[in-house]
Amino acid sequence: MATEKENPFQVIDYSNDANDLAAQGKKDALASKPGPGVLTPPQLFLTCRARLKSLYDKGVDRCQEELNGIEARVDILDKTFVDSSLRSKTTNIIDQAVFRLTQSEHKAECRFHKEEFDVRKQNLEGFKLENDLVFMPEAGTSEKVVLGVSLPIWIIIALYLIESIFNAGLFVTEVGLIGGLTISLSSSLVNVIVGFLVGRYLFSRIYLSPKTASKVVAGFLFVGYLFAIVYMNLMIALYRSLKAAENLYATVNTSDAAWPFPHLAQLDFESSLVLMVGFVFALVSLIDGHLSDEPFPGYGHKYRLCVRAREKVKKELEAYKNEMLLSSEKASEDLAGIFEKARDAIIEWGVCVNTVQRRFLDFTAWAGQLQKGQELLWDSYCTSHQAHRLTGYVVPEVFQDPPKMFELGDNYAKAESIFGDVKDLHMTDGERKEKMNEYESAFKKIHEEAENNLKSQFLVLKEELKEIEKDAICHI
Repeated sequence: MATEKENPFQVIDYSNDANDLAAQGKKDALASKPGPGVLTPPQLFLTCRARLKSLYDKGVDRCQEELNGIEARVDILDKTFVDSSLRSKTTNIIDQAVFRLTQSEHKAECRFHKEEFDVRKQNLEGFKLENDLVFMPEAGTSEKVVLGVSLPIWIIIALYLIESIFNAGLFVTEVGLIGGLTISLSSSLVNVIVGFLVGRYLFSRIYLSPKTASKVVAGFLFVGYLFAIVYMNLMIALYRSLKAAENLYATVNTSDAAWPFPHLAQLDFESSLVLMVGFVFALVSLIDGHLSDEPFPGYGHKYRLCVRAREKVKKELEAYKNEMLLSSEKASEDLAGIFEKARDAIIEWGVCVNTVQRRFLDFTAWAGQLQKGQELLWDSYCTSHQAHRLTGYVVPEVFQDPPKMFELGDNYAKAESIFGDVKDLHMTDGERKEKMNEYESAFKKIHEEAENNLKSQFLVLKEELKEIEKDAICHI
């Protein structure tokens, strides 16, 4: 908001100049000056009047500078609260908010994932009919998640780490740190990870797959897995026993571990323990994998695709709701900010116009003071001159008519003429208040229109949201 500057029209002290002119008048009278026919006032008076003229010019320049600033400021304020500007700004804010919501990516994604869900559900229903499934899947449909990882995966991770550490502890003494870690990590990988995968994706196909060929293939693969588990665990257990005996300087052939079945009698207690731990962890992993998903092949996967599509729909719908709420709040805040600035602008406009009014009044009074000051100076000279004239002195014409004010004519004290470029801002208190009331009335009307427009536009969007919510309902 503009702040009022210091009044450019300051009170002037004429006393020193008046005393000097009185002294000069006495001196000139005693010297019989000015002489007959002289039409020019004394030089000292002209100097004093020139000083007054300089003060007048400086005051006018300072006031003109201030009024120019006020005029420029008023031009800016007008653009802040005039009808057309306010309507344009408010309409732009509302249109932008509505456009963002109309073109919202979340709304588009919600509709896209709903279509995806419909396709997934149709595939699921077709799968159920094709395989005569009259029940809904249970295992693996509502997985418990810890830190973003499902519980069965955490079980497998725990089993893998436990078996790896256990085997490493038993093998390090016999084959060293690197060898122990290599054997423990690789064997645990087969026992735990492969066991989980077989239990989840292969085992149930043996007895539930609708295709005979699939059952036969799954059966052969499962038998192969069992053989691999038994062979691998026997091999590493026997290898450990042979290495332990070799470290005790016994004569052994470690290559016997490549085909361990004829040499099982050479297993010691620790190696048997390694063997049993491997079998137990492989069995637990197999069961964990089998229970982690719906046994019927592919049923759990198709159901989870529907669930994921449904969750995406819910997520995007909630995101769109939040976006609508935030957009509505932001639009309301922006509108409130615009009208708050407009209200402040109207008040500041009144302050600016009131300043112009005061400056016009101050200038008129100040110019009159300058005129009176010049008359005082001239009277001081004339009175002193008259009081000290010698006998027979002929009074010249210069004393008959007082000098004109600055020789500027009658307009020197008329603010409307001197500051004509801002005279349209010069108003009485009543005119200013009436104008501000007009602005306030228009301001309130536009404010109410903008709020009603915002409500009506968002009412349409909310009705659309209701339709989106109905369409986004996903029943499996």
